[in-house]
Amino acid sequence: MSDFERENELIGTIYDASMNSALWSNVLEEIVDYTESKTAIFTVCDQLNPKFDFVYSFNIPEEGLLAYADEQVKVIDMKLHTPHWQSVGLGGAVKQDFTSYATMLGTDEYIFYEKCLKPTGISHVCAVLLEQAKYQWAVLATHRAATAKPFEKTQLDILTRLGVHLRRALQIHRQLSTVKQENQNLSSLLDYIRVGVIILDQDSRLVYANKKAQSVFEHSTYISIDRFNRLKVNVRDQATLDQYILSALFQRNITNFNDSEVGGVMSLNDESDQDSILISVVPFSNLQNHVGLNSGYSENLQTQSPQVAIFLTTPNHQVYLAKQYLMTHYQLSNRETEICEYFAQGLDLTQIATQCGITLSSVRTYLKHIFIKVGCKSQAELMRKLLNYSTSFQHIH
Repeated sequence: MSDFERENELIGTIYDASMNSALWSNVLEEIVDYTESKTAIFTVCDQLNPKFDFVYSFNIPEEGLLAYADEQVKVIDMKLHTPHWQSVGLGGAVKQDFTSYATMLGTDEYIFYEKCLKPTGISHVCAVLLEQAKYQWAVLATHRAATAKPFEKTQLDILTRLGVHLRRALQIHRQLSTVKQENQNLSSLLDYIRVGVIILDQDSRLVYANKKAQSVFEHSTYISIDRFNRLKVNVRDQATLDQYILSALFQRNITNFNDSEVGGVMSLNDESDQDSILISVVPFSNLQNHVGLNSGYSENLQTQSPQVAIFLTTPNHQVYLAKQYLMTHYQLSNRETEICEYFAQGLDLTQIATQCGITLSSVRTYLKHIFIKVGCKSQAELMRKLLNYSTSFQHIH
């Protein structure tokens, strides 16, 4: 198997794991082998929503995992190492040598060495940053022992390419986790996801659309289904959409990593450009392995053949804020939090006043108080801060 084929197979497994967490150990094992590493860890630390935290690992001793389960150690890891990505940014990969941590007594670096590096016997790290905010990060890291050679550009490039798909998989994972924690019936899980979901079979034919996707089909003029159950969009967008679908099915001929992009993100617009949706096209092949999806669905979904999932949102797709955090961290009142949520939706002050049933003058007064509490000087700055606390689906380019 060529490196291109191997990487595409790995990408497919990443999307399968986003629906079936038992597969993450397989993903990490393959990444360790592919990057010639010793161990790997895939972790999310979210101090605002700890219920979304997780840690998956490969070949890390139990002692190290137990230490990392300590919330303090996870936060130390995040605070110490996030600055390493200042030059490459979100989605970038970096390499580090942590040998010096063993000599830094009395510091967070030494705590991290004692708790995590020493039990595992690792020193060299190559990692990709998948999500980052003030109190949150997601990272996948591979490790080598001190006696091994340092990581090179080849491994950095691999993790950078995989990082795009890992970030998309995280978006899917978070949607499913939200549904589970709201105690919805998993047999109809896809109908409760807050974004539209379309499933295509290996022949690019639609075999499933959840309720939100069905609504888009019923009301839009820029996406439809032809008599063969294939997606049809405007002529100017059709070729790009078809290319993304074929790449997600791994049916395109590829010769190098530069043209081996799997899936993709695009905007679909009507002819007047007045209405649009954003879509993410990703591979999916093992939906039936996800708990609760073995019943209540078309037999077309019960297959091991390659499939494609398309996630779609409209520009007015609702933004869900971490309201409890806003209230406790910034001491916002219920009304102030409500105004923040409407503001994050893109409503102007007059519309917010109507929604809240208060006067425009009252909205302006509330907004002044919000500015002071949150530490903002403009509406643009407030919007940026609020979107940092959004739990909406993001289309990862």
